[in-house]
Amino acid sequence: MATTERTLAVMTIWAWLGSFGFALVLTGFRVPDLALGLCGFALFLVAGSGHVIVNRLWGTGFGHGEVALGFVVYVVAVLVFLATWIAAPDFGVVRIALGLGGFAALFAALVLYLATSFGVRGSIALIDEARRRPLAETRRPRTGARP
Repeated sequence: MATTERTLAVMTIWAWLGSFGFALVLTGFRVPDLALGLCGFALFLVAGSGHVIVNRLWGTGFGHGEVALGFVVYVVAVLVFLATWIAAPDFGVVRIALGLGGFAALFAALVLYLATSFGVRGSIALIDEARRRPLAETRRPRTGARP
């Protein structure tokens, strides 16, 4: 039951703050308006902070799926931003500043989270351990009624 409650809390945070943040970021790129877009990225940071608080309250960390989803979404968003910057002749300085500033803030928040949660040495050790471990060892066996 506690796992379900944690999942609902995390999904509620991301559904509310993530959707409004996404709308503000898209509006900031469309208009272009630096303040609106940065407010959207700020909502992403608030949602991430709320996720960390929920994890602390339930005594858990980020699951493998949560980490993978966050990494994939971030990388795809950065690649789309870079491709649009290269392909669009009238991309503009405001949109460039919005993308660089927003993605840099999200990356800085990740580094800050890792440094405060695991320490600098612990963070580097986690990354080094993940890099050295074969992919087969990172997969957890399925448990439960599903085949």
